[in-house]
Amino acid sequence: MLNKKKIIVGLLVLFSVFTIWYLLIKESDYCIIFNEKTASGTIFQGIQEWTEAQHLSNNEVYSILEKKNFNYIKQEMKSGGTQMEYTWELKPVNDSVTEVIVGIKDLNNSLYNRVTAPFFATNFKKE
Repeated sequence: MLNKKKIIVGLLVLFSVFTIWYLLIKESDYCIIFNEKTASGTIFQGIQEWTEAQHLSNNEVYSILEKKNFNYIKQEMKSGGTQMEYTWELKPVNDSVTEVIVGIKDLNNSLYNRVTAPFFATNFKKE
């Protein structure tokens, strides 16, 4: 009987810690990971060019908040009432392959997205 209580309490603590991390500590609402067959510097430059192209074609305003050594870019995008934060991490796998990790956070609806994303299609998923 005592062992069952310990197991239940342990599972509740684990669930609580996960929930606190997921809702309050996790940096992005969505995470996309893919590999590209090119060097990280090329991707880094491509992200910056993509930013300019989006501004011209979609009237989106991007601000670079932080950049580090061809392997990290943090951007903020504003378009109408939407405010998103993109965090790009570039990790070289070898000379010709780079792993790209993009964290995306909706600055206006972050908590809502985190609660509903596992269960429903959010506006971000539809776009």
